[in-house]
Amino acid sequence: MKIVGITACTAGIAHTYLVKEKLVNAARELGHEIKIETQGSIGVEDILDDQDIKQADVVIISADIEISGRERFNRRRCRGGR
Repeated sequence: MKIVGITACTAGIAHTYLVKEKLVNAARELGHEIKIETQGSIGVEDILDDQDIKQADVVIISADIEISGRERFNRRRCRGGR
């Protein structure tokens, strides 16, 4: 399974990167491919491109703030969340 996601938190430091680490470790343990974009105090890292999003089976957004570039996921089917 191919998973993509975005993590972001209010401060843009600890939780952003802790969540990314946990998601990556769990996905790899289960044998899945994963790429997580972070939006933090130092900017955006590991930016998801259109191909990443198009090929993904699952999109995870773990954020307690508004994320930039959310429109990239408009054509994706969503359950729950905003």
